[in-house]
Amino acid sequence: MPTPAPNLTRITVDGSTKVDNYLRVTINPSGPRVLTWVKVPFTTP
Repeated sequence: MPTPAPNLTRITVDGSTKVDNYLRVTINPSGPRVLTWVKVPFTTP
């Protein structure tokens, strides 16, 4: 891209080794922040 995008956010996630969490993404088109995310640890039953 020749010019930076002001509303672009980069999210990196873990690779395929030592996977112990996942990324939960919430989309709220009418909110002040369209995208929110949180890393959630896996739980064992």
